[in-house]
Amino acid sequence: MSFAEWKKRIFGTGSKGATLLLLFFSLFAGLGVTLGRILFMTGEGTGGEPRKLVLTSLASGILFFFLTLLCTAVLSRLARALYVLAPEEERAAQPPVWRLWLILFLSWLPCYIAYFPAIYSYDAEPQLFQYTGAAFDDHHPLFHTLTLGWAYDAGQWLQAKGIPLDGMALYALAQMLVLSFALARLVDLLGALGLTKRGRTLTMLFFALFPLHPLMAVTTSKDTYFTAFLVLFCVSFTRLLFYAEDTAPPSFRKLLPLAGSALFLMLFRKNGLYMLLVLLFVLLIVVLKRRREKLWRMLFAATALSVALFLLLHALLMAALDARRGGAAEALNIPLQQIARTYMSSRDALTAAGELEEIRVYESEDGLRGYRPYISDVVKQGFDNEAFRRDPAGFLSLWGKLLFRYPGSYGAAVLYHTMGAWYPLDVSHTLVYRDWWRNRTGYYITNATPVFAERFVKEENLLPPLRRVYEWFATDCVQLRFVPLQILFSPWLYLTGSFFLFLLLCIQKKRRALLVLSPHLANLLIVLLGPCIIARYFYPFIALFPLMVCFACSPYVTETVPLSSRKAPPQAPGVPEASGA
Repeated sequence: MSFAEWKKRIFGTGSKGATLLLLFFSLFAGLGVTLGRILFMTGEGTGGEPRKLVLTSLASGILFFFLTLLCTAVLSRLARALYVLAPEEERAAQPPVWRLWLILFLSWLPCYIAYFPAIYSYDAEPQLFQYTGAAFDDHHPLFHTLTLGWAYDAGQWLQAKGIPLDGMALYALAQMLVLSFALARLVDLLGALGLTKRGRTLTMLFFALFPLHPLMAVTTSKDTYFTAFLVLFCVSFTRLLFYAEDTAPPSFRKLLPLAGSALFLMLFRKNGLYMLLVLLFVLLIVVLKRRREKLWRMLFAATALSVALFLLLHALLMAALDARRGGAAEALNIPLQQIARTYMSSRDALTAAGELEEIRVYESEDGLRGYRPYISDVVKQGFDNEAFRRDPAGFLSLWGKLLFRYPGSYGAAVLYHTMGAWYPLDVSHTLVYRDWWRNRTGYYITNATPVFAERFVKEENLLPPLRRVYEWFATDCVQLRFVPLQILFSPWLYLTGSFFLFLLLCIQKKRRALLVLSPHLANLLIVLLGPCIIARYFYPFIALFPLMVCFACSPYVTETVPLSSRKAPPQAPGVPEASGA
């Protein structure tokens, strides 16, 4: 086989832009391995001789470039082969949504029993402190805090009636139902977009068996509900865009799932508000350009109504609960990390220039000394939010002045803080809580003992062997011992992969798909600017990754013809007929 034939068989007959994007993605991965290995080994103090470290890191990057190029080319070719059947044939072969829902729910039930009543970790402890102490603030979403509190109260009521059921068991059970329903709806949509039975089976296996899905389903974290309603929002939005004529606006009943999921998306995490504001801006541009088409006005109105209703409900909750507003530090993760790293690397220069005293106006000495490269929480705890409120311009002026004088420290702070997103072999996301939060390491925190654990949740281990299997991945990080498995679990695959899939959709000019995913892209920026990169933060990108792949590969995702009236597209050259439908 000649090189030209091999290239045609591997890469297919796609556009030059898509092929160049594949090359750029592989180059980005190789450079990420080179830079990431140097920074991580240097930061951990185990790099050895500098020249040898640079050479070996460069060699690793070059090897990873070719491996990534080959793997992504083969996988993209395989993905295209799974999208060749007409929607009518696929819908006739698909099981109903309730059956998919039941399969996912039952597949997660053993994890629920193994961690019964729930995985109580991350932010649930301070939220229940707020609820039981009636001292609320909107650092955590108030509606989610109330949801946790209501579940806790229900458990207390049942126990008072002689029924030994923990309230967190009720919470986890309800959460499992919502998340499994959302993912079942997503699989059903993928079938409508042309995914074959074999492809849907693989997607169901991914949702059922990939450990993070059941672990998130039984964890008392706001990120699970946030992800579920983001999935439901994208599913509803896709169906409205691809199943209706532009001139035939959807009925009020059909807009309810979109508006409802948008509202709960914001109620369970404030990120949702910023994401939908981005969508509203994009929709406004579309409405102004296509004034005659009622569909776009209806979508804009439904989304705007959800945002307005959220702002009203949030204001009412703030007043009813007498809640305090969260500190400004929550929006300053990267700037605070940059200042703290500058302090750690150039303390003497800062002191000599009198800049250290300026920094201490906003940040405590303990906060600066507590700098951790991969998480900003320690620095944020030392930040004086009141000083910032009094003089935000002074802080921004100080930050800009230090940026001009210490650009190296500023750049290094950003690279270390976002390493999980661009370094394919990253392990920093497993080390985030090391040395400061109960000395925990692991891919996913499952057994962080709260200060007053017995007050809120009484943990039981009803399936020790199965729980041990989940702990291999969550705590022991067994996936780090095998590179392909490490990549499958890595934040890089889902964060960088989502970004490049978004660029591919731009090249393909699939504007409606881009519109559906615009809030998702906004969330990518929010995660990068957030306190750290850990599994629960990038979980939405794992859940929606199959939809992004589907948008990129499906021949039914077009711009003008309603999906419900499309015929099967012509067979792509070199793509075998799919079977299993």
